[in-house]
Amino acid sequence: MDDNPSGEQKKSSNVETYISCGCAALLIAILIAFMYFVTNFDFLQSLASKLKGLKSSIPGLLREDCEQFLSQKYIPDINKAAEKYDVDPALIAAVIEQESSWNPNAESTAGAQGLMQLMPGTATGMGVKDPFNAQQNIDGGTKYLKGLIDRYGGDVDRALAAYNAGPGAVDFYGTIPPYEETQDYVTYVNSNYEKYRRCIEEYGGAGGVPQNASENGRKVLEEARNYQPGTCSGINCYEHTVAVYNNAGMKLSSVGLDQWGTGITVQPQPGYIMDLDLDGNGTADHTVLFDHEEIINGKRIWYFWNADASNAWVYTDKPYVPNSNDPKVPWSPDEGLPLHMWEPIPK
Repeated sequence: MDDNPSGEQKKSSNVETYISCGCAALLIAILIAFMYFVTNFDFLQSLASKLKGLKSSIPGLLREDCEQFLSQKYIPDINKAAEKYDVDPALIAAVIEQESSWNPNAESTAGAQGLMQLMPGTATGMGVKDPFNAQQNIDGGTKYLKGLIDRYGGDVDRALAAYNAGPGAVDFYGTIPPYEETQDYVTYVNSNYEKYRRCIEEYGGAGGVPQNASENGRKVLEEARNYQPGTCSGINCYEHTVAVYNNAGMKLSSVGLDQWGTGITVQPQPGYIMDLDLDGNGTADHTVLFDHEEIINGKRIWYFWNADASNAWVYTDKPYVPNSNDPKVPWSPDEGLPLHMWEPIPK
């Protein structure tokens, strides 16, 4: 055995050297990372915003995530423009969200105006006389967007980029221009586009016809979203629901048995007309047009269209409150079953 410990001392010295070098390297790496984060803070903020914007792609979209869209009073104008120019209403809504955050009086420092932020020259070219008029702005903005979609062969990304940066920039680069603002714009609009499409598919409501609607029910509820009331007497306004049916090319047909006073147990479907007993005295108090059902905290909640006391045609976009007479509050069958119901039948 070698009694000289110099070899072990040498090994110990090497290990200490390695540890010292490793710690120094780690500290240098941490310092480099810190400097990178500090000097690229704007980039990190942009990345965080993008990740936040992509939240809608995560499964489990809740109704409250859709409330701002579903409750917008401009939905009928969006639907009209969507049908007129063959553009997805969810895309129109996503552009409005990004351009003005649903503010019809928005005006940028560059001079863009209204919900879809039309420049004066663009507005004039699209036939818009008053860019702060929501209906005109949506119509003109959708017409312009449709022209861009057609220009780029249905490529929505390039159309959105052109809406933001101008078609000249997109034509020059042949793709989305390398401008951070424009690239972020396309990302954010597409994120909300996906979200709004899912809102329409999963919840229907004012934002779109429920996915499970029959062909006849779909026609009725599309008309309900565009219906402009005439005159009617009293809060019941049965005439309005019948007028919606007539405009949609439908007539009434009883569903199930005529169980006046006992309650019909047939599950209503999108587009059905129902008579509700609001005060529980066994007689019909209010006629409504059924839109869809949701399960909220284990309770069945019915959303519908109806006329209020001022003769306005309204949708139940308020939170559920038991035993409410507010025509904008939805109803639960736990409060009482419909006394009569009709389904839409083509004339």
